[in-house]
Amino acid sequence: MSYTNIIKTHVIDSLETLLRTEFVGIRIYYDKIEGKEGILIRPVTDDYLSHSAASHNRTYQIDLRVYQKLPGDVTKSKTVEPLTNQVERIKRLLFNNANYSPSSVYKYHDGIVLRVDYSPPLEDWELELNEFKIVSIIYQVTVSEAIS
Repeated sequence: MSYTNIIKTHVIDSLETLLRTEFVGIRIYYDKIEGKEGILIRPVTDDYLSHSAASHNRTYQIDLRVYQKLPGDVTKSKTVEPLTNQVERIKRLLFNNANYSPSSVYKYHDGIVLRVDYSPPLEDWELELNEFKIVSIIYQVTVSEAIS
């Protein structure tokens, strides 16, 4: 039986490509962050939406966690503005690519930022990153997969 890892090939790989193209030089992670900044991509949910005889539709939610190391003094111009600027830039990038089919190859549609959390619940390993500001962006897409 053959299958395609849809969440990886259609969603996660697509988001990585978009982020790497827009934020040249920023590091993308899947497990733990290293360095002074980066974006962690983590799948959150994979939910059934609908089906027909030849296809099915699923929604996928991805947590894009933005990490920025804080400077010594926490001020609006040193922490708040750079962080919110980066988050707004990511939101615009995702909005502009809500229906994503690079080179006419379908990946996903109906992408939407559901939530931005500037104080998200943290994993145990993230608790050690007290010098970092962490923002969680929950992004949801729909994928239609042909069944053969």
